Amino acid sequence: MKKPKILGQITLKQVLFFTAVFVSIAHLLVFVGYAVLVALGNGLAMDSYGANGTFQLYNPLRRLLDGEILARDFPFFHGVGVPLLHFPLSYVMGHNLFAVEVAKLLVSPLIFLISSFLVFWAYFKNVKKAVFTTSIFTVISLLCIDAIWAGNSLLGLRTAFPFIAAAFMLWHPDWHVSVGKNKTKISLYYPILYILMGISVACGTEQGLAFILAYVLIRVIQYIRSKEMIKKRVLAFIGELCGVALATYVVLSIMTLGHAHEALYYALVEISSDQGWYFGAPPNSFLQLSNLDQLFTNRMLFYMLPIIISGIVAYIIGIKKALLSKKETFVFSVLLLYGLVVFAVSITGYWAPSAQLIPLERAAGVILMAIVTRVIYKLVQVKKSTSTTTKDKRLSVLAFGLLVGSIIALGYNTAIFLQKIDWMPLGHIITESRKARHSTNDSEYVSTAWKKRLESFAPYIEKGARVWSTYTSVYDSIRQQKNGSSGGEDYIIHALGPARRNRYTQDFITQKPDYAITLSPSYFIYEEWLWTRHWSFYKELQDNYTIIATNDSHVLWKRQASNAAQEKTNHPKHHIQKDANGDYVITAGAANNIRVFEVSVRYSARSVLPMTAKLPRYLLELSGSSLQKHPVSLPQYDTGWSFPVALAPNDSSIRISPKVYSLIPGASLEIQDVSYREVTAQNNLYIYQSNFCLHNANKCEGINKR
Repeated sequence: MKKPKILGQITLKQVLFFTAVFVSIAHLLVFVGYAVLVALGNGLAMDSYGANGTFQLYNPLRRLLDGEILARDFPFFHGVGVPLLHFPLSYVMGHNLFAVEVAKLLVSPLIFLISSFLVFWAYFKNVKKAVFTTSIFTVISLLCIDAIWAGNSLLGLRTAFPFIAAAFMLWHPDWHVSVGKNKTKISLYYPILYILMGISVACGTEQGLAFILAYVLIRVIQYIRSKEMIKKRVLAFIGELCGVALATYVVLSIMTLGHAHEALYYALVEISSDQGWYFGAPPNSFLQLSNLDQLFTNRMLFYMLPIIISGIVAYIIGIKKALLSKKETFVFSVLLLYGLVVFAVSITGYWAPSAQLIPLERAAGVILMAIVTRVIYKLVQVKKSTSTTTKDKRLSVLAFGLLVGSIIALGYNTAIFLQKIDWMPLGHIITESRKARHSTNDSEYVSTAWKKRLESFAPYIEKGARVWSTYTSVYDSIRQQKNGSSGGEDYIIHALGPARRNRYTQDFITQKPDYAITLSPSYFIYEEWLWTRHWSFYKELQDNYTIIATNDSHVLWKRQASNAAQEKTNHPKHHIQKDANGDYVITAGAANNIRVFEVSVRYSARSVLPMTAKLPRYLLELSGSSLQKHPVSLPQYDTGWSFPVALAPNDSSIRISPKVYSLIPGASLEIQDVSYREVTAQNNLYIYQSNFCLHNANKCEGINKR
């Protein structure tokens, strides 16, 4: 009588596990199908933001198609491997704007699925469990971890390769080659691991470097605890460092066709020198005591922190209860430390914990899912016996319930995706996608908003004219043009470091393009921010160009005739003395029109403590202007800076207050001289009016209908 009962129990478990795998496969296939259709649908009506988004990929891919070489001819901010990863799919799909939009939206989720599956497969050594865990992790990530969809910064893709390297460490294959007459075996494990680390750097510079640093730190602990001779440990450690460095350099050299040095210099010197003062200043937040509350937003409290804390707790329990092997403990330690390093390094630039903690959240989520799934499968498979305790029975029931709940959740999410697919115009998407692959006109497959933007500027730009865009986009691609900067910077924000920034401006001045296109301040909050960082560029615009058209997102400037450009009033320079409060005040009096002043400062910014020069923010806070709201950030490595200050008709003075913000003591800002002079801007006041509208929308009806 007992035999059928046992068979029934076994059959129930088998059915349960089979259902879990079947639903997981169905969920992943439906999700991939949904992602493909979403990518194609969006590609047919590209509606990317005017800055970043699709264009940060399209611009470098256009350059690659024209035979330019990464790092030598143009930089890529997030790592030279990123455009190369998107190149094959974008090429197959037609290597046009449609193709790049599809590649952008599809490569990231596919890489996420692949990297997650590899980690879980290497951990379980079981395809079925890996498929199930990947599917559940995908559901959790869709809800809580912003690592699947591309977004503006492609963060999900950039974080994927450290996890692929971690998967290889978990797998730890015994691959080797035999060399010489004696058939000496040489292991291939470490060379391949170092190559994967190099690829991580190439496909996400700061992510790969953080992973390498985490690996090195954990290895240091292992070497210290080792009982080997000190000399042997030191040599082994130095050998690892050299191996990682050499592999990274080789990977970058292959990707850049021999220009690894230029790629590393841009990433480690030029970007690094400007990361803090340039990006980590208003309107971006920077780390200070007053904004630590960003750690406790709803997203942090209800989504990110629970996963991070749960993952760390699972990691600790896994060690305490011997659920993790030494190898697994090592790999998970590296992943958690990697996430912490990314966060620690990122906050020296701008302060955005909800984005900067994503690598740690993803690492904690992977660890949590791996350990919990292992425990669930283990408990569900436990056979009941007379020796089974009440606690064991309860845990078995809980595990059974979690497995059933997971199956229900996967089925529910699968149904949601199927419903979304059912709502899509599938015939239209497939038919039009076939046509879009062969399109040679990027204006065919853009959104209504972008069509209107293109149409609004088209009558003003003469055929064959040269256009310079601060954010190169579809205005340029429809004319088969690229940005004219000799450094290959398609975005003005990628002209980083003093030399590259000055060369960008000098190229613009020397080449004298017929038209320039900038972003409208009312559309792009960072336009005022750009004025104070690239004033010499915008001053050239004001002096020699006139605004001839605007739309909801962009401003079109036309170069003036030589004689018209020279008709400028030469205003005198005035020096300002510091007042009793330590501020500098420009007293201009009331006027009937907007006035623009060029302010120049000589200063000395110092940080007493070593290795902390990039942490403080040296700001000149402005008050009294209705047209500008953000402080001016001064680079710590420079001693002189110029920037514009605009006064509205009712503004009579502007107060400049030097301030130092730093969590680290010992930072100081000494202002040695402040001077100003009025500059001519009568024909180009729209940008200041638009900036006013950004902060005072209720007072600006009609101003953008120019």
